[in-house]
Amino acid sequence: MLSSKHERSARNDNTVTFKNLVLQLPQTRHRTHFVRCPVTVHQFADGKLGISYQSRLLARYDAAGQPLHPSR
Repeated sequence: MLSSKHERSARNDNTVTFKNLVLQLPQTRHRTHFVRCPVTVHQFADGKLGISYQSRLLARYDAAGQPLHPSR
């Protein structure tokens, strides 16, 4: 299994909650916010997290919920 998937909705402050973590969604060139959008949280075997919207990866986080930058 590559990841487990969990459906969530973005909150009014453009965050997603997952297992006591609050994950801030970044702006993208396609959307400035994702308020109330259905998103998928991916939990990978190494503990890292990813959030996608309409099959597009929006952001990645470490197990503590800190954003990972693309170079990591």
